Amino acid sequence: TTRSESAFDRGAMAAGDASGTHQLFGGAMSVGGIPPGWLDTEQYMDIARQPVPDNQEILIEPPREAGGQPSTVIVDLMEVAEGEGGGCGARAHLEDVLDRMQVAAGDASTSDGECAVPPAILADDPQAVASCVHVAVDKAGTRMTVCCVRCPRAAVDIVVTSVHESSVPGVDLRQLLQTVKVRDWKLFG
Repeated sequence: TTRSESAFDRGAMAAGDASGTHQLFGGAMSVGGIPPGWLDTEQYMDIARQPVPDNQEILIEPPREAGGQPSTVIVDLMEVAEGEGGGCGARAHLEDVLDRMQVAAGDASTSDGECAVPPAILADDPQAVASCVHVAVDKAGTRMTVCCVRCPRAAVDIVVTSVHESSVPGVDLRQLLQTVKVRDWKLFG
């Protein structure tokens, strides 16, 4: 048994509480609606000596009996990126997401989606806006949804990405996005 396998067996990296709320960025943010048993990869990546960047949190589905790639939810705090027409930057951040996933832009088909600013963020930042783009990577059989919440108060784009195999249902990212809360705005400087 390897060190990482034993950590999975012990459940040492399970994230979230009984309600499905996961603390992000040291508790400065939270997100709800993550299915039970999902793992916070930060401890796992430390074991693998591949640290998660300070501006990123990754939650991952536990290994499935049927195999395949686990579904993931990635939360990135990014510099503001101008989208088409000056709007929120889901499409502007899409290239970064595809690069990270090692997918050539030509291998992905996209369509715009709709999403709303999370109520808890809108209450603190009435100028916040949101956008969403759906991505299909046909060669890999992968589906992604990239949602961006632009927070002018903090001059940051909160980019939330869901990745899953097309043969399995993914997390409803638009619904999950509605649970995102900024608990400490000092996180952004």
